[in-house]
Amino acid sequence: MINLVLAWRNLWRNKRRTLITTAMIFLAVVLSVTMQSVQRGIYDRNIDNIVRYSMGYIQVGAAGHHEDKTLETSVELTDELIDKIKSVKGVADVLPRIENVGLVATDTSSKEALIQATDPEVEDKLTGLRHRVISGEYINQSDRSVMIASGLAKRLRLQVNDTIIILSIGYHGTSANGKYPVKAILELGSPELNRRMIYMPLKMAQNMFYLGDNVSNISVLLEDKRRSEEIATEIQAAIGDEYEALHWKQLLPELSQMIEGDEASGNIMFAILYVIIAFGVFGTVLMMLAERRREFGVVTAIGMKRHKLAVIVVLENFITAFMGALLGMVGAMGPVLALKNNPVSLAGDMKEAYEKLGFEPVITADVYQFAFVNNALLVFFIALVLSIYPLVKILRIKPIDYLRS
Repeated sequence: MINLVLAWRNLWRNKRRTLITTAMIFLAVVLSVTMQSVQRGIYDRNIDNIVRYSMGYIQVGAAGHHEDKTLETSVELTDELIDKIKSVKGVADVLPRIENVGLVATDTSSKEALIQATDPEVEDKLTGLRHRVISGEYINQSDRSVMIASGLAKRLRLQVNDTIIILSIGYHGTSANGKYPVKAILELGSPELNRRMIYMPLKMAQNMFYLGDNVSNISVLLEDKRRSEEIATEIQAAIGDEYEALHWKQLLPELSQMIEGDEASGNIMFAILYVIIAFGVFGTVLMMLAERRREFGVVTAIGMKRHKLAVIVVLENFITAFMGALLGMVGAMGPVLALKNNPVSLAGDMKEAYEKLGFEPVITADVYQFAFVNNALLVFFIALVLSIYPLVKILRIKPIDYLRS
């Protein structure tokens, strides 16, 4: 205990040195936590934009539907199937959907589109689609109208209350055509979906595509999206081999691989950052040794044991590292929460680069507990490892040399 008291008093004999070292560790933690939180926030936001509004974190369909994404592999929507899916722990709700492609035409132009049909009220409850409406009114289940993404609306020069013609292929190769008014225009987070999506009520789509009670698939919404792989396995066991339950990484392997590749390059940047942090902290350690060289010589000359002096110096570094890491965790909450609650929209070349990747051009952050704890502990560990150097130097002290310096 006496060693801890001495270490604490030694720290504040030179406040400037202590504050510089603490500030170095504080800034290192804030920077590393913010960088990792921003990286995680961008990933999660764009995964959510693409997955939540198109297929769900888990998708249940007829066996082979993922390989043959046509209405011929649609699945009958039964209460028994829904109950089996909902019986799995971690499933929040289910959302039956119909997905198809078609040609959307106006009197002047036509474009290919992705058609998605759901129960509008359930869709809004689970994904908040209503909040994406920027013009017009959100559809309901009894409507015979559609909502169109703003990018597609711009390409077709459409406004609310304009009429579009949809040409597609229905169940068993039947011709599925219809003429529908545009009730709302949506602004979707994913640039790719924003250029192609059309939403319509589920019942209207079932009639249009001659599906009866069938749907393309059932999207599964989760209580914890990070457990998607585990829950998909449990759902598959519950529903049997007649159906398939796939998590989003199986449905979008390209997106998963792109994120893994970006994370690998990000880890290299973090490694470089930690090397810079290590050199910065080591610089303060060298400064401390240089400033206290004569002090160490005096205390050892009057009889203080080297190992006791080494313990006190290590405790000083421990306290400084602990204070810096703890304050860094608290300080990082500011920029992380600011970016989470107020995402920064990108413009110019950066915006174009993000959109080419299919990402929403915004910088945001996620309050990711692992990022706070892991980075604080890592910086703390670096500071402690660097304490080995002064420990070795103190154990090798020759008082006469130190007193002459």
